[in-house]
Amino acid sequence: EIPCVTAVYFIFVSSLIVIFFIDLDHQIIPDSITLPGIIVALLLGATILIDPFSRGEMLGYKASGIGCFAGGGAFYMIAVLGKLILKKDAMGGGDVKMMAMVGGLLGWKGVLLTTFMGSLFGSVIGVSLILLKGREWGARIPFGPYLAFGALVSLLRGQEILRWYLG
Repeated sequence: EIPCVTAVYFIFVSSLIVIFFIDLDHQIIPDSITLPGIIVALLLGATILIDPFSRGEMLGYKASGIGCFAGGGAFYMIAVLGKLILKKDAMGGGDVKMMAMVGGLLGWKGVLLTTFMGSLFGSVIGVSLILLKGREWGARIPFGPYLAFGALVSLLRGQEILRWYLG
């Protein structure tokens, strides 16, 4: 079972790398990665994946489904509210689908940590670009690369970060 789980995470990390560079270059996250990724995440999350925030417990269909809904739903709400408030796109649909995929594989705790880490990395780099390179505050910055990095951190070190945070 462990080699199968490792293979799933290898494919997940590979898809994060592809998303990172495509979104960085073209400001789009392809549906051809995220839509099948959501389905596979839900199926494998329900059956063989281990919760990266537990001590070897299975993720299960409930945690995988809640994670998928939390990731996609939260980012969908951000997109809708951002459009209403800012009168322009605040979040792309690719980010919404990507976070549904991440949630299906990492559960709701993974969604929270991925969102936090992605926002932290994106903020630090975005403010640095504004200060050092003179970019405008309203400039479009793709969020997918930062979410991908946040998902990678969540997968590889999420349990340790959570343990550290909770004391």
